Amino acid sequence: MSGEKSLYIHYPFCKKKCPYCHFFVLPSREESEKLWLKGILKELSLYQFENPLTVYFGGGTPSLMPPEWVAEILYSSPQEVTLEINPEGITKKKLIAFKKAGINRCSVGVQSLQEEELLLLGREHLPSTTEKLLYILADVGFENVSVDLMYDVPGQSLNSLERSLDNLLKLPFTHLSLYNLTIEPHTPFYKQRIALEKKRPPPEESRQQFLLVREKLLEKGFEHYEISAFAKPAFRAIHNSGYWLGRPFLGIGPSSFSFLNNIRSQNHPHLDKWIQALEQNQKPISFTDPLSEEERLLELFVLNLRWLDGVDLSRYSLPPHTLNTLKKLEQQGLLLPGPRLSLEGILYFDEIAPELI
Repeated sequence: MSGEKSLYIHYPFCKKKCPYCHFFVLPSREESEKLWLKGILKELSLYQFENPLTVYFGGGTPSLMPPEWVAEILYSSPQEVTLEINPEGITKKKLIAFKKAGINRCSVGVQSLQEEELLLLGREHLPSTTEKLLYILADVGFENVSVDLMYDVPGQSLNSLERSLDNLLKLPFTHLSLYNLTIEPHTPFYKQRIALEKKRPPPEESRQQFLLVREKLLEKGFEHYEISAFAKPAFRAIHNSGYWLGRPFLGIGPSSFSFLNNIRSQNHPHLDKWIQALEQNQKPISFTDPLSEEERLLELFVLNLRWLDGVDLSRYSLPPHTLNTLKKLEQQGLLLPGPRLSLEGILYFDEIAPELI
């Protein structure tokens, strides 16, 4: 496969699954993890996937794996190699080993720096654990560090979010991904959704939370380059940018998604089924969804709108319905010439996107 492409590796193991998490996650057990490593190496061997631009170890909690596994899995020198890290249970010695193994970017699941919010979210770290980790990452020499921050959390106020952010901005990091809490089916939070929704900030306050984070980050020299992403200059996430700009990607590991040659696919979201397919020298794919060129371009266009630099319309052949909707959205102040999202368009993107398809 030629051209720029990315590789995502799903490490599904966690010490404990968070009550809002809807990803494929399994309890951390040595025997299962060794089977996973064997499977990852086998799955990679089934693809001619040379020289990816980026590699992303997601999960789960991939920082639980031995660092030497990273070195065993990496087979080239990608520009960006990201490791997701939970603040608890990671040592300086292990971080040094991850850096030596080839990791050059870390993504830290902070979520909040308020103890009561972390407790509600089922997180096992304290705010002080996060603070310590970010200083250790800097000391080890990781310059490219992203943090996740969550808003729209039950019981969260504008004031508590501001306290989290003010404390976070005193710490060394170069990128922030901002997520509003979504309550997904098949999670413990979904069973409690009626009680939790009553405690959530009302929609207008939720928008104010987003705007507060945006304003403070811009003041500190971050650029808002994608709806949920903010970066210091030269620290945009190369891997994640590929999802919004249409770079092909291969996902390996149980439950991973891929998008290659206009075909969207997903691996078996089941460890044993994934391993059984690999033992039979089969790619462990559970479903495929081929897209027509028209479908692919329309989907890519809507994703590309999330990229706040604007969209180059010459890349797309859009249907009349979408072009008419673009004009209407511009008249409503939701789009600026480019087209690119206005601030109001950013806030209402989830409502805008279905209109364009």
